Amino acid sequence: MVRRGSHGTDRWTRWAVALAVLPALLVCAPAALAAPKTIHGTAYEHMKKFMGRYDKDGFSKVVDFGGAKTYRVKLASLKLKVNAAQEPLAKYDPKTRTITFKNDPRKVKGADAIPFGETVWHEVTHALEHQHGDFGIFDSKKYAERNVDYMTHLIRTASPFLDEMERQAKDGASVEKLRWYWDKYLAEVENAKKLDSTKEFPPDLALMRSWFGFREDAAVIKALYLSGKVLPGKLGANLRKMLSTPAFKPGDWQAIWHGTNYGDLTLTASGNSVTGVFEYPYWAEQFQGTISADASTMTGTWLHRTNLVNGPQYWVVSFSIALHRYDNGNWYFDGTYTIDADGSLSTFDFTGWHD
Repeated sequence: MVRRGSHGTDRWTRWAVALAVLPALLVCAPAALAAPKTIHGTAYEHMKKFMGRYDKDGFSKVVDFGGAKTYRVKLASLKLKVNAAQEPLAKYDPKTRTITFKNDPRKVKGADAIPFGETVWHEVTHALEHQHGDFGIFDSKKYAERNVDYMTHLIRTASPFLDEMERQAKDGASVEKLRWYWDKYLAEVENAKKLDSTKEFPPDLALMRSWFGFREDAAVIKALYLSGKVLPGKLGANLRKMLSTPAFKPGDWQAIWHGTNYGDLTLTASGNSVTGVFEYPYWAEQFQGTISADASTMTGTWLHRTNLVNGPQYWVVSFSIALHRYDNGNWYFDGTYTIDADGSLSTFDFTGWHD
């Protein structure tokens, strides 16, 4: 005869029910007992997403936006605070070794994570400069931002062209289309050296590699693609063909180019020398240039007439322009020209095209 409790359920049944429920309680326990996310932990998560945004691309084999361990260790050593009234979005204080954020990292979600990660990366970079005794805020703002400006331009503006170029290569894009992306990438690498801060304080790539673990070198990336270690076989055939053949020849400059701001420019090439004339209403202006060894750029002078009423008055204008070709076979060039007038230096965009 089995003895039952006051509710008609024997004690063995009660034990069986308890044992059945236990695993479910154990599963829920970590979530219920887990410590809330820390400001350091979430700041690191955002920074990691930013630094690893191109990890799935082939070029990531030879490109780093900073040493992951270097940035993780440095971030962990700093104090982090939030001050909603602060401007700008974040600021590193070398005296207290503190980064103060305008927004709480723990409240940053979704698409805002990568931009916020860039902010964290930016300030940790300054902390690394401080670690090496070179915190530039005591010198000038341009000097203080030179390294970050250069690296940020490569990450934010140049590298997306590599990312898209690889996507296009996988989709079977033509040699010329891939060349367009590669040329755009190279142009932005050069533009990174022409920022207000980097023009005055040229980037030191060896320093960036040593202090931050940052590396991005167009020549190394080109060698990687040519090796076939990424996008092997037919997948990268057009990409390798594009990188292994000259893009242009001097005769490609010879044409009637339609300018965006000026009249037609007729160019005649002889070897690596170019002569030309702008066909303005009522007068023509002389144009002389020298083509680079790979025929991708032309530099020279343009005799720009400035006054029609009072006789021939001219400015001697220097220019540097780069050649491109669209996937559909059309051509264009772009660059800058500089006028030194009355002791003041002005730079303007300069573009032209032909079918």
